[in-house]
Amino acid sequence: MRVAGTFTSTGSSDAATLFAPTQFGLDFGTGTVQLQVSYDGGTNWHTVESYTADVHDRVNPPATGLRWRFNCSVHSADIDYFLV
Repeated sequence: MRVAGTFTSTGSSDAATLFAPTQFGLDFGTGTVQLQVSYDGGTNWHTVESYTADVHDRVNPPATGLRWRFNCSVHSADIDYFLV
C-alpha cells in the first residue's frame, strides 16, 4: 500500500502494513515529523526516528505485518511525504 500526501497542519498520515523493506521520503517546508511503528495493529504508536529536514531512505521492518505511519508534531510550512 502506498501512503503519500502533504501535511498542511499537525496530524498523522494513513498507516501502511509493511512486509518488506520499503522506501520513504519527506520533503520539508518547516516542522517535525516522526516515523512511527505499531506492534498492536494501530492502537499504540512508537517513534522510530524524528526528522526536521529532507530525507529519502528505507524502512527495514524488524518483523512483517507491522503498521507504519508518519506523525507531524510541529508544522510551520507544508511537508510532503511518501511511504511505498
